[in-house]
Amino acid sequence: VLQDQGWEPVRYSIADWALVVPATYVNTFLSPPPPINRIIQALGGIQICQVACGNYHSLALSRDGAVYSWGKNSVGQLGLGKGVPFKLIPSQVVSISGAPVTRVCAGAEHSFAISLSGAVYAWGANNAGQLGINRVDETGRFNPCPVAALKLLGVSSVSCGDAHTAVLAKDGSVYTFGDGTYGQLGHNSTARELRPRKVEAIRERASQVQCGSNHTLVYLPSSGLLLGFGRSTEGQTGTGSTANQLQPSPVLLPGSSERADTAEEGDFNSRQITVFTGHNASFILTGPSKHPTGAGGLLKIDTQTLQKWLTVEFGSKQWKEAKSEIGEICSSASCLIASFLSDSTEALDGGRAHYFGVDVEAARDVFRQLQKKHWIITQMTTSFKDKLIPSLQSPAPNVEALEVFLILPEISVFHEEKNIPDLILPLSSAIANLSDASSKILRTWWTMLPVSHMNKILQMFRRVISCKLKGLIKSMRDHLLLKDVLQNMKLLFKANKQVKFLLPVSAFYMDEVVPFVPIVVDMLSWRFYQQEDLSTDVHSPVILCRFPFALNLLAKVQMLHVDAQLRNVRPRFFTLLSMSCNSHLDRCKDQSNRIYCEVTFDVSFTVFKSILNQYKFSSSLVVAWTH
Repeated sequence: VLQDQGWEPVRYSIADWALVVPATYVNTFLSPPPPINRIIQALGGIQICQVACGNYHSLALSRDGAVYSWGKNSVGQLGLGKGVPFKLIPSQVVSISGAPVTRVCAGAEHSFAISLSGAVYAWGANNAGQLGINRVDETGRFNPCPVAALKLLGVSSVSCGDAHTAVLAKDGSVYTFGDGTYGQLGHNSTARELRPRKVEAIRERASQVQCGSNHTLVYLPSSGLLLGFGRSTEGQTGTGSTANQLQPSPVLLPGSSERADTAEEGDFNSRQITVFTGHNASFILTGPSKHPTGAGGLLKIDTQTLQKWLTVEFGSKQWKEAKSEIGEICSSASCLIASFLSDSTEALDGGRAHYFGVDVEAARDVFRQLQKKHWIITQMTTSFKDKLIPSLQSPAPNVEALEVFLILPEISVFHEEKNIPDLILPLSSAIANLSDASSKILRTWWTMLPVSHMNKILQMFRRVISCKLKGLIKSMRDHLLLKDVLQNMKLLFKANKQVKFLLPVSAFYMDEVVPFVPIVVDMLSWRFYQQEDLSTDVHSPVILCRFPFALNLLAKVQMLHVDAQLRNVRPRFFTLLSMSCNSHLDRCKDQSNRIYCEVTFDVSFTVFKSILNQYKFSSSLVVAWTH
């Protein structure tokens, strides 16, 4: 068959033979397939506003602030963790989800992301200190980490080379770090720098910084000077020399045989220059540029957007666009946080762990206006339920992402009884499941809130507990969710205590406890689980004795009365109680449809009443249990 198709066997020995392939088959079988431009299906439906490429990895930034990466991950350049050697399709860098990222940058094997708040995150290769975190990592950094040294600079842009990084601060100063072998850091040295170091030779305000593989260009708009430094073997610094430039040197302008020392000596229009760098090449675009230099395409609610939403005609094309924008913004923690970033510098000066960066008063005002439009509230509620709330379930989110927990309680839909199952309870669970470090940060932020905003959070929690107590707690899921809410109230109570009780203690009292919770049952449950060393069991029911801050005076008096009588009985009481209950508890741990008393004590009334009488409990307690 092969011979019929033009293949000719050539015999070399008894064991070895080869095929001579006709010319018509060479292109089919031996040449690589031609490159094909393809739409990235994994990003279908996601609006991308920026793309950055390294040697063997790529980054993409969406309009809702999400960062995606794909390609090789040998030194952590994807930011997806150590267990991922590579990714063939874009995957979200979840560890910085929620941060309002406005720009991404890729070096050869390292990556950067800039938040609208000024925070900078870095990951990937760090063998030369190119991440600026004051250390070297020979194997790389596989997860994004904040660059602490850049917090106070107010970073405007970042550019990455093969193993060095340049940062432009908002005051126009330039900082570099990483590999300095060819002078690409501009410090008149070939030494590496592990922390961002200001390029002292640049004394004017810079507006653009771009890195090639091993060279750097900086543009100074006031004088019109373009400076180059670093490797120049291919002339990539533009200084007219192939010798490496260890410090910033003026670029030789077109049509001149001399270096330009002022804008007048060259042909540049100092206000219309855009600089681009490649591997070993540089380009300058003169004239008006459409190259994006702003804060990316991150969606957020500003004054103009707010007015458009409030005045748009229902059913019009503009209304459909507004509805889409609301859906995108309310589905993203990044967009919500970006919408209400404060102008205060405290968050940058003290760090996010000590000061939050959102203006909760502005958030309250905006949502108060938006709730006047029913269609807006409906769209917001849908987006919160379907996308935002499920995205908040990470136990250790980025610190900036925690700020969304300060914004959401200001929205009216998080105070409506009908939204308890789908919005408030999942939100409460997300807060309760935070790591200890994240909970500590959130608690610190709560202490800094104005009293009206702290009360708003408290009222959200109180509404859930009130509705649950009145509606009876029927399933184990009800118990778990209610425990989450009470744990959050406990955290808020401690924050309130820390600020000398800005909210009165009585604000935390749940008056529904006495009429709707059997005090005897609650106290006996508490003692029983202590006796059996099950106080930390996740399957244990809600026991309000564990949350005394929620009990008013009447409830506390009744519980103390029961406790006093329990102290007078012998330990045999709980031993007998344990024998009656343990076998059923083991059977019921994984069943979520058992009602409160059934999960707590599966003892027939007759048997349990006899236990109560045997140990001479007062008749009122027996009647209470019976009731």
